[in-house]
Amino acid sequence: AAAAAMDEGDASLAAAAAPGLGGARARAALGRAVAAYSKAIDAAPGYAEAWNARATARFLARDLAESLEDCETVLDLNPYHWAAASGAGMVHLGLAAAADAIGDVAGGACHRDAALACLEAAMTLHPRLDGIAATVDRLRGAGATGSGGRLPWLVDRGRKAAAAAAAAAEEPGEGGT
Repeated sequence: AAAAAMDEGDASLAAAAAPGLGGARARAALGRAVAAYSKAIDAAPGYAEAWNARATARFLARDLAESLEDCETVLDLNPYHWAAASGAGMVHLGLAAAADAIGDVAGGACHRDAALACLEAAMTLHPRLDGIAATVDRLRGAGATGSGGRLPWLVDRGRKAAAAAAAAAEEPGEGGT
């Protein structure tokens, strides 16, 4: 079921990218792609590629918050997924542009920093991402601060695991006091 849904989503995504396709038809094709990838996720929720494909379709449909959520799920499932790290960086760039457009200087800067962190991590995972390297250089030149190539979601995961272990150790009857 997941494979058939992935094929359906891939076909819809390809249709959305067809040259000369009008805006409404492209949006409809992207909607079909998102729906198909959602079916694949329902059938196989641990399949990172289904989440990544839906993130891509949502990004192309300009559903940036939803795309970012899907990228984060991919990275929870597979913390070494360079395409999801890169995708999250591109989503943050889109969110930075949206923040800038409404005069939210702090929000734009925050999203550029997050974009740089994600893109640096993507380059750590896949060092030959030449197009990403140029974007990283541009962001650094504009004063964004990143993660130095660390995988921030792994750092966060480690902190959460340590906090959970400490909390469990403190609970009576759970090996603590």
